[in-house]
Amino acid sequence: MSAQTAAAVLRRLDRLAFSQLCAEAARLAVENEELRQQLWLAEHAAQSWQEDAMTLQQDLCEATGGRPGLTVDGCLVVVPSGEAPSEVRA
Repeated sequence: MSAQTAAAVLRRLDRLAFSQLCAEAARLAVENEELRQQLWLAEHAAQSWQEDAMTLQQDLCEATGGRPGLTVDGCLVVVPSGEAPSEVRA
């Protein structure tokens, strides 16, 4: 194989590799955008659930005259007005 032929083969392989890299980069850009959209939707849903939970807890506190509380396990509770926080059980 002559040097000219070898150089032509290498140029052709380079073009093919570059084309494959461009296609993969485009695919990854689309996938990245889809994942960002899914992340935004998940964060928005989580924020909505958190706001709903806090609103419901506040409504329950107002309805019962209690105070909002949190157990050691992370459960939201309503502490009755007359009880000390250490007396509350979930």
